[in-house]
Amino acid sequence: MSRHGRWTRILTLHCETASELASQEMDEPLGFADHLALRAHILICRSCRRFQRQLLWMRLAARSRPRVGMLDQAALSPEARVRIAEALREGGNADGPPP
Repeated sequence: MSRHGRWTRILTLHCETASELASQEMDEPLGFADHLALRAHILICRSCRRFQRQLLWMRLAARSRPRVGMLDQAALSPEARVRIAEALREGGNADGPPP
């Protein structure tokens, strides 16, 4: 991207793109231009600032929950295990949730 293109992106970032960048930033580092564009937008946009804080809060909340193993048998009743096994054998209901 040209220098002019980078500055244009930084100065004209829309909220939709800012929210995508804020979400992407949770998973991987942003490039310099995207990082700078997001920071500039966050400085002037209260809604996107709030959205970014909410993303951070959700990440912290998810990380603070105790991890439960995928095969934690104690978490399911025997009836629930039978229903899940039957649903898996049947391949699920394409018309909606199981009865």
